Amino acid sequence: MISSIRDFPYKIKTKMSGCPNECGKALLHADIGIIGVFKDIPKVNNERLKEWVKKGRNIQWVCDHCPTDAMNWDGTKLEIDSERCIRCMYCINRVPAIKPGNDRGVAITAGGKMKGKMGPMKGKVIFPFIKSIPPDYKELVQAYDKICEVYDEHGKKKERIGDTIHRLGFDKYLELCGVEITSMNFSSPRRNTFYHWKVEELGGVK
Repeated sequence: MISSIRDFPYKIKTKMSGCPNECGKALLHADIGIIGVFKDIPKVNNERLKEWVKKGRNIQWVCDHCPTDAMNWDGTKLEIDSERCIRCMYCINRVPAIKPGNDRGVAITAGGKMKGKMGPMKGKVIFPFIKSIPPDYKELVQAYDKICEVYDEHGKKKERIGDTIHRLGFDKYLELCGVEITSMNFSSPRRNTFYHWKVEELGGVK
């Protein structure tokens, strides 16, 4: 086991949630969260959707409340923009005719906690998508181990992972984990994407 070969600065709590609805509260209550996600866009059954609309349901209202404005309804067909969609489950929760995609895996978050030096924190997405392949789940274990390795090497005594990320900076922690930074590394999933700026892009102002 990972914990048997390292002397971590402090405890590590891990939680799992089956999908981005996050019923397991892995993002809020765990130093490391493993959350079931899908990589392709949600599947839309337009025939079933049209029947749903005929019953008086308002698909346009759902489109208007999509967090990233990724949905377009032309009156007969619903299309989802793969570049905008963040797979947040909003439309899936609202509309029976929309289901999760088939390319499934897990996202791994780090830094969530209720207590610690810096107080409560929400976890941040470190690995947006990792294939979860039985029986050994090799890719998942390697990604989890990398987060722990960086924490072990850079964390201070009695400092939780979230405190370490806060002290080092999110972008620096991602770099140490070997992650290529993209807009999928959210600071607040389901609400807004975290944009990563370099100091020189801000005119030298931090």
